[in-house]
Amino acid sequence: MWAGATSDREAFQADLQVLLESEDVRVLPGLLAAAQEQHKAHQRKWQQEKSASYGHWLRQSTQKGMRPLFRSVKAEEVVTVRPFLDAPVQERIDLRWRHWFELWSHPAGVDRDLLASLKHAAQEQARLLHPIDLERAVRFFKKVPAKAPGLDGWTCEMLRNLSVEAVQAILEFFHHCEREASWPDQMVFALIALLPKSEKRELHILYRAWAKLRWPLVAAWQTAYAARARWDKAVPGGQALDVALARLMLGESVRRSKSHLITLFLDMETFYDRCVFDDVIRSGLSLAYPPLVLHQALLTYMGPRFVQSEGALCPPIWPGRGVLAGCPAAPSVSKFVIHPVAEKLASKKSACNLDIWIDDLSLDSVNKSPLQVASDSLFLFRALRRDLEARGAQISISKTCFVASSTEAAKAMSKILDANDPQVKSMTRDLGVTSAGGRRRILGLAEQRRKKAAGRSRKLNRLAIPGRAHRLRIVRASLCSAGLWGHQAQGVSPKRRKFYRTLIAKHLGKHKLGSIDLTFVVNRRRCEDPHLTLLRQHVRAVSRVFRRWLSVDPDKFKSTWMSIWLWLSPSPHPWKRVNGPMAALMAYMLELGVQSPQAHLWSRGDSQLCIDWSSPDATRRVWHWLLPIWEDSRLQRVSQFEGCAALRSGVDLTVPDRLQKRKFFNKNMLVNLQALWQGALIGQSKPGWCKLCGCQLSLQHVLWDCPFIAERFPEPVHFRAAQQTSACVSWAIGAYELRPEGPARVASITCYPDQPLSVAGAEQQAAFELLGRASGDLDITVDCKAVLHVLEKSSPPLDDKGLPEWRRVINEDVDSLCGKRAAQVYRVASKPDVDSLCGKRAAQVYRVASKPELHSLDELWEEVLRAKA
Repeated sequence: MWAGATSDREAFQADLQVLLESEDVRVLPGLLAAAQEQHKAHQRKWQQEKSASYGHWLRQSTQKGMRPLFRSVKAEEVVTVRPFLDAPVQERIDLRWRHWFELWSHPAGVDRDLLASLKHAAQEQARLLHPIDLERAVRFFKKVPAKAPGLDGWTCEMLRNLSVEAVQAILEFFHHCEREASWPDQMVFALIALLPKSEKRELHILYRAWAKLRWPLVAAWQTAYAARARWDKAVPGGQALDVALARLMLGESVRRSKSHLITLFLDMETFYDRCVFDDVIRSGLSLAYPPLVLHQALLTYMGPRFVQSEGALCPPIWPGRGVLAGCPAAPSVSKFVIHPVAEKLASKKSACNLDIWIDDLSLDSVNKSPLQVASDSLFLFRALRRDLEARGAQISISKTCFVASSTEAAKAMSKILDANDPQVKSMTRDLGVTSAGGRRRILGLAEQRRKKAAGRSRKLNRLAIPGRAHRLRIVRASLCSAGLWGHQAQGVSPKRRKFYRTLIAKHLGKHKLGSIDLTFVVNRRRCEDPHLTLLRQHVRAVSRVFRRWLSVDPDKFKSTWMSIWLWLSPSPHPWKRVNGPMAALMAYMLELGVQSPQAHLWSRGDSQLCIDWSSPDATRRVWHWLLPIWEDSRLQRVSQFEGCAALRSGVDLTVPDRLQKRKFFNKNMLVNLQALWQGALIGQSKPGWCKLCGCQLSLQHVLWDCPFIAERFPEPVHFRAAQQTSACVSWAIGAYELRPEGPARVASITCYPDQPLSVAGAEQQAAFELLGRASGDLDITVDCKAVLHVLEKSSPPLDDKGLPEWRRVINEDVDSLCGKRAAQVYRVASKPDVDSLCGKRAAQVYRVASKPELHSLDELWEEVLRAKA
């Protein structure tokens, strides 16, 4: 396609015809020049189309959940290696089929009598169960998460757009299947897509929906099973990180008590795929698992499986064993296989501690004698291997290992091992963190995660996302989560912490001469300081472990704390001695100047804190005490900059916050304002020099004296470009008595928080105050989504955001007294009254904060800042 005028194209064609017919080389330079111009024109057009296409993709990617951007940021981490790549393409499908056929086949098959007894129990339970509530099903279908569809023909989008009548028809279909204890054929076919290093099993959408709607049956069983099986840590509300932290603290305790610890980390290959159906049925019936859920799940497990890889589909495989990953009931069903083995193992005296998280098993042995602890640990491993292999499990000896807390125990263990036993390692990976038995500080895994965060940051810079809010969302949810996951195991020292603070500050817009602390102070509403995030997450994590430790052995907890403090506090570099989460917490406290020689008593200056770690409210009390101390230490660092001594008592950012919310005529105004606030504050440790004047850059010179800045950035014309706005957040609680004429207020509480809060944060604080003061059954009318989300959980967290233990909100009394329609009317009628209480409180605060002197000062500083920007 010719780019340009038609006459130029005709001239080019004429010259080219002359060259081809007469071979006249005199026209060749003109042809070359025209060809080069055409090449450049087409290249420019291609670049423009590419830029337009990328811009369109970028605009689409920043909508809703921004999934394309998150995938793009970590695209370089995708694994592409898969098995059988060295075989010819035509043979790979057969090789894969044989591999999975051998794995899922079982010679004995399924005992039909055993399956029949399970079916009878499932039908009996279905007869006694209440039907699934229609309103609950409608709400569930509206929020079905996007999952890969199966072979039943249903998709998540279809379920989200169903009418109430269609949902009722589906529920009737579910009830029929429950009574018959069966599924249609299309709901038992499984399509398994093999991905590099993982498998994506596409299950039937309707089956998954049914399992979620009947989940209360499984949840009730899990609660009862958790009280019986103390070794099972994969319980509702549990976290894998807590299990790993508890083991690291055990290593710290053993090291302080001069004992020896050997931990067995057992790795079971393809655990889900080796669960024998007969063993699952027997254990499920003996453990009183809901037979209806178990039978319907087994029907999907025993259905034909189609394996798909590299665009090829294998013939169906009829399995004799293997639980399908992705099934909602799979984690609980898989516990049946390992329960008899774990129950036998936990009864042995030499087994100090047994932790099982689905297929991750770890066993601790503690003794004063290194020879005895080595003998006990090896004996337990061999007995465990025999029991697991008898049930069809396969242990990976290369990935299974022993980790000792002392050199003596490691040597004693190495002497008694044979060729078929796992080896003794100095460290290993345990549930996402590095475990070394408390011997030393291991940062290899933390360094790998740091490099991953750095790589994602470079990719994010190359994407050139225009919106700062979108960039910060990816920074928080992708970069920081990938780089800092599991940091509670060893803590993050100031040297490593500097990397993450600088990384986030650069995405916030930090300038070369700026202060990182001031960057986070100015942008505190956009992004939290990583130091504060690390400290809060560490306190929450160790508090959960402390609470469980105190319930088992409080004296050991207190003595371990005192011993570590006496060993850590005299060191000039405490972080070099940190080898576990408890020592890391003390290192954080030493940075803040907090003295904590005892676990229950902390002090800093004249302020003291008494802590009851066994209380669910301990996390909130500790954090409320630590937060002002952390903010004071940050202000102390900020006040050390030149000209910032007055900021030691606090920074008033009312005017900067107001300016950042405005829409200026000049788009670079916000950038200039940020440069002014950060670039003018130069630490004396990093002096700079004005290139034009040749004198030292001081605050006075940057703000007032430099003629170059005054000429380059004159005062803007529009001082009143936008309407002045002000906002403050307050909350109110009202108690009402229901009367025939309407609700009557009998008591109320209003509050303006000392620390500025968001609307959601103020609503959560109001809910905390209400639940902390009320007792017994109560009815609450609240529109805070964060609070409603916690209350709707089947297992609400104990210390989420520092809140106390949530109690269920009871409203049956109100509904029975007034009727549901009348109760809703009362709720609506009481809302304006509470809004007026909250508005009056906010108006009082606004009048106090809007005195003539303060208002005039704000106007003056606003003019100065905008003039300098």
